Amino acid sequence: EKVRTILEAAGRCFRRSGFRGASISDICRESGVGVGNLYHYFDSKEAIIEAIVAQDTARAARDIDALEAAEDLVAQIVAM
Repeated sequence: EKVRTILEAAGRCFRRSGFRGASISDICRESGVGVGNLYHYFDSKEAIIEAIVAQDTARAARDIDALEAAEDLVAQIVAM
């Protein structure tokens, strides 16, 4: 749950300020997580980006699997 909260907050910060513009402090403030606690889960902003990319890649893979398994492709796309 805490990781999800941090990743969602980081995503908002990155969209708002860009990777270089968003600081760890910004992410902590946005997520309500202390700096020490954030570093318990992630070593750096780069590690946060890697986790976001891994999460997005896994979601895309699940979506592709669902599309491949769908009997009605259009209905599956609408459902997604």
